[in-house]
Amino acid sequence: MSSNANWHCTNYADLLTQPGMNMKTCIVRNASQDAQAVLVIQNKTGRAIDINNSDTQSRVVFESALGGDVWCASTTLNDGFTRGCFGTTVHVGCRATSSADGRLAVRDPRDGFKSEGTVTKGSVASTC
Repeated sequence: MSSNANWHCTNYADLLTQPGMNMKTCIVRNASQDAQAVLVIQNKTGRAIDINNSDTQSRVVFESALGGDVWCASTTLNDGFTRGCFGTTVHVGCRATSSADGRLAVRDPRDGFKSEGTVTKGSVASTC
């Protein structure tokens, strides 16, 4: 996963109950006035962590009325890896986007301990 100048992101936030599990939310906006939100998940815990848990799924909430929301797939994220959960690309035209919420739910497979967190990226202005 890589980013460029079209990516507007929060800083990484540590999932407080899982130190080393980092997350940030980005809004990607292109020259065609399309946009999508991305939840970026980085594992530096020293062990594998399951994305999603039995109670809660990870999710991206963005431009809901236009269909930009997405549920993130369940997967095991090994230590040292970074993954993105990409929302649906929607046409926003020449207006600022809405804000985007990246909601992360994880489970430590060693002990079953569950953690959740949300990071919100504010709206991104148009370049029109």
